[in-house]
Parts: sequence; C-alpha cells; structure tokens
Amino acid sequence: MENHPSDPTVFVPGKGELVVDTRQRIPGRVVDMWNGGAWLRPVAGGREWEARVEHLRRPDTTEAIRARMAELDHHSRAGRLR
Repeated sequence: MENHPSDPTVFVPGKGELVVDTRQRIPGRVVDMWNGGAWLRPVAGGREWEARVEHLRRPDTTEAIRARMAELDHHSRAGRLR
C-alpha cells in the first residue's frame, strides 16, 4: 500500500491488491490505477468495473477469507488452481 502524497490518511491500493468497493459492497482485485480511481476485477471472475479510490478499503478478515475462497473456487473450476 502507498499513501497519497498530500494526505497520508487516504488508502491507495496497489495493483493486485484485494479491496472492497464500499459503494457496491463487493470485493475485487485492483487491475489498474488511474488518477483518483481504480479498475477492479471480481474475485470470482466477471466484468471489471471502475471505482473511486475514496470508495475503496481493505477487507476485514472475514471478507478476505471469503474472497480468497471464491478465487480458489473460480480457478479450480477453470483448471488453474493456484
């Protein structure tokens, strides 16, 4: 994680990081960052979406475990378990 230079309290995730979009209330992996926002991919596959950085947060422990299980399930069904 890196912080926004002008405000050290703003959470700015890195590529590949698991986050929760607080507006849609779903977890996603950061695919790319752009000025003030991020492209997210659903953990169980599907269409990417955009979210503003201020609407992203780190998942709590339960959310992180559920997201990781969804990823593993998705990859095992696709034959790419990792």
